[in-house]
Amino acid sequence: MDTVTRESSPDTLDELVDLFSSIARYSRSRLMESLEPLSIAPGAARALAEVVHHPSIRMSELAGALGVSARSVTSVIDQLVEAGLVLRVADPADRRAVRLVASERGIELHRGARNCRRAVGREIFDSLSPERRAELVSILADLKAKLGARSQ
Repeated sequence: MDTVTRESSPDTLDELVDLFSSIARYSRSRLMESLEPLSIAPGAARALAEVVHHPSIRMSELAGALGVSARSVTSVIDQLVEAGLVLRVADPADRRAVRLVASERGIELHRGARNCRRAVGREIFDSLSPERRAELVSILADLKAKLGARSQ
């Protein structure tokens, strides 16, 4: 079978979907396990990371960055505020809007969550050479860009 036929065959496409799903499930499961001692879920950790990296981010901007609805972001932020990890502050330019800022406790927890995420990444990807990891990043970034809003 030539390369073009193999690459586009239904069996290869099935295998790609199965492999990708399996690795994604494993990655999510390991991340959940590693974050458990910090008492934060992966989605909340991701939202917290956005707030830490983009101080004074608006809720709508956060929803866009995470690729989720405003309603979903509101419930996650409510949890982070209740836990004392994020603060809602008034937007000086728009009294109706709020901006989000990580508390000192939130910044510390983010550092721990980032370490957990990196440990899981090492567990999964350390067997790949740096060149293969870079190639995988490039391939996945291309796929994400091609999917655009559908991947959100």
